[in-house]
Amino acid sequence: MVIGAGIDAVRRGPAVAAVFACLGLLACTCGAPGRGRGGQGEPPGGAGACAAARASIEALYRAEAQARFHDDVARVEEATRDNSEMVLAECARRPEVAACARKAEDAVALERTCLTPLDDEGSEGDSLGR
Repeated sequence: MVIGAGIDAVRRGPAVAAVFACLGLLACTCGAPGRGRGGQGEPPGGAGACAAARASIEALYRAEAQARFHDDVARVEEATRDNSEMVLAECARRPEVAACARKAEDAVALERTCLTPLDDEGSEGDSLGR
């Protein structure tokens, strides 16, 4: 074994690691199916769309809660959180809710036009295949 060859390998180690790291990053972002931003892994309106709609959903419910509970900050926060989580849970099951939610003018319109209607017992009824 030549001692100089071992030293060259040690010097190249970080450079080689950096090249592989860059190649890995490119593989994740260049549109390989099922990977990264450019890929086909997430359906249109998928979980990313629900996350992007979260701020709009929360704003609608915050406005409704503030009109209802006025200065009771704790109740406003609780109502905003609970109602938003309800919509985001349905969005996770039906990603098309995200686009609809971003178009809604208020919380009532959001619930009326975007969500599965509740039955008399407060559930989604037989439409979700219980």
